[in-house]
Amino acid sequence: TDGTEDEGKRILRFDCFYKNPHYHVGASGEHSVHNMKDEGVEDPVRWTLEQLKTRFPAMVKKAGYDQIAEKIDQQAITDHLTRLEPEILAKY
Repeated sequence: TDGTEDEGKRILRFDCFYKNPHYHVGASGEHSVHNMKDEGVEDPVRWTLEQLKTRFPAMVKKAGYDQIAEKIDQQAITDHLTRLEPEILAKY
């Protein structure tokens, strides 16, 4: 497939590239793309992990998915990512 079917269903996407790291909130569109360097992010991977550990429901809500955001167990996400973080950072 060309991916267009899934584009409308995107909630969040983090592209932690060395050049032009950015993230997407909600479906595609010019307002959905956020340039990490423009926002002062120096370490995209660590920043992304921190967002997921502390702001995941808020970001899902910002993407327009209130019902999904209400069902997210932020503490469970935080606990799992905290356990996985050393392994993630080692690969990065």
